[in-house]
Amino acid sequence: MVAGGRAECNERNRSVVEGIRRGLRTHGVRRSESRLMSAALDGLGGSRAQVVELVGDPGMGKTWLLNETAREAAARGIRVMHDRYTESRRNALLRTLAMALCPEGAPDLVDSLPRGTRDRLIELMGSPWVWGDPGEHENRHMLYQTMRILLSACSSDGLVVLLDDAHWADGGSVEMVEQLVHRPLAAPLLMVVAQRPRQASARLRGALAHGVEIGTVRRIELAPLTADQSAEVLGASADDAALRELHNESRGIPLYLRALAGERERGRVPEQQATLILDEIGHLDACEFRVISAAAVLGDESDLDTLTAVADIGLEGTRTALGGLTRRDLLRPIGDSSYFTFRHPLVRRLVYDRTERSWHAAAHRRAAEFLAGRGASAAQLAVHVERCISGPDSGDLAVLCAAADDALMSDPETAIRLLRTALRFQGEGRARIATMLRLAKALGVAGRLRESRDLLDETLRLIPADDDHDARVTTTAFYTLVVCLLGDYAKARSLLEGELTKLPADVPPRETTALIIAHGAIGAVDGVAPTCDQVKLARRLAALHEDRVAEVGALALGALCDAFQDDAEGAAHYATAAAALTDRLSDADLAAHPEYLGILGWAEALIGRAEDARRHLRRGTTIARKRCHVHLLPVLLVGEAALRMNAGRPGEARRLAAEAREVAERVNAEHVRGMALVLESLAAAWTGRPAEAVELGEEAERVLHERRFHWSAAAPVALAVAARLSGDPRRCMMLLLDAGGGGLNALPRGLRASALETLTAAALDIRRTGAAPVPAALTGEWAELARRAADAADAALRPGPRAHALTALAHARRADGDPGGALELYREAVRLFAAAGATHAQALAVTAQAACLAALGRRAEAEGAVLLAAELARRSGAAAVEEQVRRLDLDGVPAGADAPVTEDRLAVLTVREREIAERAGLGRKTREIAEELSLSPRTVDVHLTRIYRKLHITSRAALARMMAGVG
Repeated sequence: MVAGGRAECNERNRSVVEGIRRGLRTHGVRRSESRLMSAALDGLGGSRAQVVELVGDPGMGKTWLLNETAREAAARGIRVMHDRYTESRRNALLRTLAMALCPEGAPDLVDSLPRGTRDRLIELMGSPWVWGDPGEHENRHMLYQTMRILLSACSSDGLVVLLDDAHWADGGSVEMVEQLVHRPLAAPLLMVVAQRPRQASARLRGALAHGVEIGTVRRIELAPLTADQSAEVLGASADDAALRELHNESRGIPLYLRALAGERERGRVPEQQATLILDEIGHLDACEFRVISAAAVLGDESDLDTLTAVADIGLEGTRTALGGLTRRDLLRPIGDSSYFTFRHPLVRRLVYDRTERSWHAAAHRRAAEFLAGRGASAAQLAVHVERCISGPDSGDLAVLCAAADDALMSDPETAIRLLRTALRFQGEGRARIATMLRLAKALGVAGRLRESRDLLDETLRLIPADDDHDARVTTTAFYTLVVCLLGDYAKARSLLEGELTKLPADVPPRETTALIIAHGAIGAVDGVAPTCDQVKLARRLAALHEDRVAEVGALALGALCDAFQDDAEGAAHYATAAAALTDRLSDADLAAHPEYLGILGWAEALIGRAEDARRHLRRGTTIARKRCHVHLLPVLLVGEAALRMNAGRPGEARRLAAEAREVAERVNAEHVRGMALVLESLAAAWTGRPAEAVELGEEAERVLHERRFHWSAAAPVALAVAARLSGDPRRCMMLLLDAGGGGLNALPRGLRASALETLTAAALDIRRTGAAPVPAALTGEWAELARRAADAADAALRPGPRAHALTALAHARRADGDPGGALELYREAVRLFAAAGATHAQALAVTAQAACLAALGRRAEAEGAVLLAAELARRSGAAAVEEQVRRLDLDGVPAGADAPVTEDRLAVLTVREREIAERAGLGRKTREIAEELSLSPRTVDVHLTRIYRKLHITSRAALARMMAGVG
């Protein structure tokens, strides 16, 4: 019974609370308050008594500060009287003064008093009413006067009176404090009154507040700890995320902070802190304990009617008990509403833990029934149902499953817990299969892929092959996604193909569209292009079922299909339609399938729509985060990172790839982790960290080689880039030839153009070092491959691949001793890289262009190209290219005449900077330019400063000459 729990708590509190209250330490974080108390001790030399009000909520450290003050006073040789009020001992001030008359307390004090005063004191202290509340006694004024005399006598050599928990003080004590505040003693006395403002009587608070106004009371308020102070209490770093979490959860209250830290370390709140927090519980009567136990069952908030139903003691009993609980500040009213909350969630948890388990089940059942009558949501009911369910009750099971469905996208771990509870009580049959599928999905969404796969495997075996097609299709659709994420693409495709052949031809189930889209996308990832038939069927079924989200997936699959088949026009048509429909759908609409945004982004990237691809992938990632699609998040992050890498933003790419790697590792998606490592390696190589790039690339190669993944060759390609940029061309060449063969045909098609550029660059570097050159026949073969690749790539829709192919062809020309022919190819490649937004690759191509110009003796143009390459490399963060630019030696190139400025030189400017440069070159003044472009003159001047820096000029006249040279 609840009463038994109350008695147990009461006994525990009585036995240990007094012994451990003084054990709490705040590690000196209350330094400013301690200095104020020390200053009050310094003031004892004055002629007037002092009163200090120490204010703070429970657990703020009032008792600790009083103890520190007592120790300091004793160290100074000052007498200390220290007592604590409690609910059952409310006259601490009178008791403290009475103890001064005891021989063991002050053996010479009584004899030193005047005879009349001494006789009156002895007579009063012998009266039984002194130990109660003298507030209504006819002799109380004589008692107070006598107490003042006694205080004066005790204070002759200095006295400190410390009264803890004065919010429990009786009327007599409050009246005595009032007198001391309004008529301070002319004695070296310091009285410290510590109280909780929410629990103190209005009279005590009023007396002390008035004393603050007239200057006889100093108020010290203990505020919540700052994050730095919490860090000091726990001996942790203020930057520690766990510390910040504990600080926020504790609300800066030292006692709760220590309790929560102990709970995190030991799995339970340490007994010392738990007993202190529940100090008042031992004083509750049976009804009060019943109501606070009911409140703990109901959660952080509850109202009078619900508490009445759960406590089961009647409305009047509940209302009376609530009065006692709010007076003790265990429960607090929420604003002007009829709701109540615990003063801290930790108090609720401790009260719940102290209540007998046998009472919990009945209380939760009463709560569930009452809330159901109010029309509460499944999530609200499930909190109680899962704690009182005892059999296969269909209503209870329906509540748990509905609540799990609601929680799936926002809190999958809660969904897992609820569904496992439901499965424990559910019998065999279709309902159990549906619950198993729900649980498998929750496990997958939470990133627990292997558990999800195993449960899905069991679920599929339980569904008859010729029955319940909806269940089979739904299960298979998610099963293949999980298997794919675990890296087994062949099994995923086999499952999909097998299931698709079993479906009825007339009206396939709604989820069939998801099966078809999954089959096409998984095949594409594994190197098998989607087919037109798949796209047509997916679109027909999406229209049949009026499923707009499925239509997005079907259109995205169509764009991917045509992009794989080099049908840029068809891919663009599908991508445009998919993007338009996607923009009309909300994130909530797309929440079940954010991977469709990933498919669309992939297709857009393949046809050169980089900005659209970034937008859709970013939206997919945002939805995956918001809806807790942990299983899809690393795939979408890898896609985002790849786009950032291709756009010349290696720093951003590395951040996204690192997150993808961490999430993939957590969910056991090893091939996704491998691809994230590839991107991290590339980012490290371009940003000038060759050793790190090699280490990451080698780890990626180990991971992907073991998985036999279609894109496994990305790892040696990344390693080759790292080797090239770090000055090891032979290893670069060996890695590429080993992975792709002499013609690089073993590489995925999407990697061939950039790999061919890297390969020919390595051959060129080997020739420049004077080592044994690569055979001319081989470089000639690569040149032919580059030419074909350039011809095949559409410059308008796929500028990046064409630029890589042209750069490879230019490298081959340079290796054959034709810098002039190479120069024109480099210039075209630079233009295409700029169109693709690949600033890092553009910087590297301009560097090669500068080398050609130097070889042709065109020093002025070479110097301009060097400046441009350096600026592009700086802008993209490509430190490896900056190093190559620094290594270019133009000292041996004759100066010659100034060459005309080319468009390449101006490529370093943004669109807005180019607009301003053109107008400034025509002689327009700052104000005129500002008016034309609707800018402020100051903004124009800022842009001009940047233009001068980027073009390495110092005046408008120089800018005018340069713009005139461009023509």
